[in-house]
Amino acid sequence: LGAVPGMGKSEFVDGLLVNMSLLHNWRTLFFSPENHPTENHMMKIAEKYIVKKMNSFTKKDIDQSLEYLDKYFTWMYPEKPTLEALLNIAKQQAADDLIDCLILDPWNNIAHTRSTGMLHEYLGEALREVIKFCRDFNIFTMVVTHPTKLGVDIDGRTLPVDMYSLSDGAMWRNKADYGIIINRPD
Repeated sequence: LGAVPGMGKSEFVDGLLVNMSLLHNWRTLFFSPENHPTENHMMKIAEKYIVKKMNSFTKKDIDQSLEYLDKYFTWMYPEKPTLEALLNIAKQQAADDLIDCLILDPWNNIAHTRSTGMLHEYLGEALREVIKFCRDFNIFTMVVTHPTKLGVDIDGRTLPVDMYSLSDGAMWRNKADYGIIINRPD
């Protein structure tokens, strides 16, 4: 999933996951440091679930949303969030049949380590590891990323983002099973 910062990527992901939990009982493991503190992220998800703002929740709404969050959502914040560390936590959760979905939001908050090679080579290897995890455990994984420098048209308006313009290279388009780009005209 890619888009310009502030376009609603995380809100889209949260809405999608609320729907998937309600329709298919999906349980999600989040790495989402931009949605920190976790309580704020939980509140945003609870509002989507209850379909009203937190300031108008009743005691029953609070109890229902806490039970719902506990059943369907887990967060992880390892001390050093490398891709290996995140996937190891996810593998443990998947092996114990605790998750159906992994969210890495955003990619640039993962501590990437590469010994040699070009950035696109590292990205290709990293995405192969994510794909292997997905296939080995039958887990849906969504990686949220940002675009590189944004292009502008002759009138100075920002050009829409596509899969090839995501940060770190065309591997996003080449490796992804699906790609979702969020472009808003405003």
